[in-house]
Amino acid sequence: MDEAFVEAIVVERGMQVRYAPDAVVYNTGPTTISDFVKQRRRNHAGHLYLKHKYGYAVSIQNKRVFKVAFKELWGIIQLLWVLFLLAVLEGWSASWAEYDFAIKVTVRGVGHGLEPEAERAECACAEWWGAERERL
Repeated sequence: MDEAFVEAIVVERGMQVRYAPDAVVYNTGPTTISDFVKQRRRNHAGHLYLKHKYGYAVSIQNKRVFKVAFKELWGIIQLLWVLFLLAVLEGWSASWAEYDFAIKVTVRGVGHGLEPEAERAECACAEWWGAERERL
């Protein structure tokens, strides 16, 4: 089934299972999500069978995997939080830009430099010039 059965046999014969950091293992894993789920179901059912039939619980490897997965998940949550905060800041800035453009008639940081009165005067001048061109 999987290495859990080998582990059970090794322990049953009085030997110990130890971590070997320099070990090289070749393994072919599932290629689709469906195959992955089927494999995990088989493995977990096999682990339950070992515990039921032989009273053997698989080693703590699954707890280590859980800790690593939780650490990775926590990193993803932190990234999503930062992205959310950046989106809020972007929206806040865009709202102020709308206010600056629509209400105040001046745009901060763009530098057209006209006060509201001068801008209105410029618009009035353009309207007058447009009317004069049409009249000519």
